[in-house]
Amino acid sequence: MGSTPTTTIKSNKDPKFYVGILTGLLILAFGTVTFIMEISKIWELTFCTGFGIILASFGTSADIKYKGITIAGAGAIAVIFYLLITQIEECKQITYASIYTQGKFHPATQIEVLDKEELLGALKNNNLRYMFVIEGNELYQDYLDVYITDEDKKEYFFNVKEEYIEPFLKKAEPIQWVFNKKKGTLVDKKTKALLERMPGAYDEDITEPIGSTSFFVTSSFASELGTSYEELFDALLSDQSRVRRESRTKLAEKGLEGIKPMMKRLKEDYNTYRTRLGIIYTLRIIYKQQPNAKKAIKARLTEEDIELLVKTTNDEDKTIPTYATSFLESISDHRAIGYALEQIKAESSNIQGKHNAVLIIKNLFNEVSDEKKRQISEELTSVSTRLGPQTNKLINSFILKDTPPSLHRTTKKPHFVIVGSFTELSDAKRFANDIIKKSAGHKLQIRLAINGYYGVILGERVDYKEAKSLIELAKDAGIAKDAYIYDADDYIWGEDLF
Repeated sequence: MGSTPTTTIKSNKDPKFYVGILTGLLILAFGTVTFIMEISKIWELTFCTGFGIILASFGTSADIKYKGITIAGAGAIAVIFYLLITQIEECKQITYASIYTQGKFHPATQIEVLDKEELLGALKNNNLRYMFVIEGNELYQDYLDVYITDEDKKEYFFNVKEEYIEPFLKKAEPIQWVFNKKKGTLVDKKTKALLERMPGAYDEDITEPIGSTSFFVTSSFASELGTSYEELFDALLSDQSRVRRESRTKLAEKGLEGIKPMMKRLKEDYNTYRTRLGIIYTLRIIYKQQPNAKKAIKARLTEEDIELLVKTTNDEDKTIPTYATSFLESISDHRAIGYALEQIKAESSNIQGKHNAVLIIKNLFNEVSDEKKRQISEELTSVSTRLGPQTNKLINSFILKDTPPSLHRTTKKPHFVIVGSFTELSDAKRFANDIIKKSAGHKLQIRLAINGYYGVILGERVDYKEAKSLIELAKDAGIAKDAYIYDADDYIWGEDLF
């Protein structure tokens, strides 16, 4: 019985073939990782290089005389593959977006929308809207910056989070926003969502500073702007919003060392709107970039600087005051308390300025001694009748909670019965005297409420049950048919003026 013959299979593959295949697969794997990490261009190049090496490796094992031809062909295919991928990448989805306003935009209005770079856009339809385009189905950043400069050179900054944008991008639906210049808001026309409220827009319904996401300036332009302070300060006055933005960016890059030169320029050119806006905005950016540098920032600010910054929170502009307030709240400098109190008491201060000064004090209130709390509380209480309802509400929110017990004002009978309300003290006194003539024996008071009205009060502080009885008495005696009950809080009412 003969032996069974064995067959030996010998590979004709060159070892370089396997090295090439392994190298190509490794590069392909790296390209896949860069694709997942969304590293543009790198993944395209590495993927196509790996693919080309694999094709070339097979070419080395081809049973032809001129193997260089197959290798060259593999390289050509890889190049073509790379060009196809890059072309596909450039053919991204386009989403059209529009910003409307009440009526038309003034022809001189400048609008810029930035993602990683400025998005292509222009005023359209006879200035009825500003139209811009977004490529792809997601943003590069997690927000869009919107800069609007109106015909009066007033600037409005908005920061719209991606959560309001990407649902439209995923479906390639048109985006429509409405800019309300008076209210300082940007609203989604379809969903009615408030995308962003202009920082600094004061509203009596607001009891806390208006929040904001990120207000970092993104430098997207290779500008030839100089780097000296004088050049950058002059650039803040440019009619081109792009130049002003680039100037703010470069000033912020100066960091802590730029604070003193900026404050010097602010003092010298305080009456120029763009100087005030640019420097106050940049100071806030410097803090946000270095939030742990409070002590270093305060060390670079003089007493005169603090006084000027507090004054800036009383600016007539809608933007500047809140940037200044936010900066002062962030650095928590106790030197601001005295100037803030002066601003609250000053008759020349506007409502927004008084409110901002209270915000500054509230932020520092827990850090001062009990004696200082007592002084602050007494001074704020003394001017409560000259402040708006929401500002007084803000004051109450921290004084009532943080003031030492000796400062609390309590009453066992917390209600007043109001039988008349007047804008003039003389009218209130006339009404009260008429009541006494008709029905003698009733105790009356006149107090100025925080809403600016003089209330004629029947009796004194009473509990709710007694207040109801006094209302019935007022109706029966013909004193007042529309008497009503109101809280007898000393923070709401001034002293008896009758």
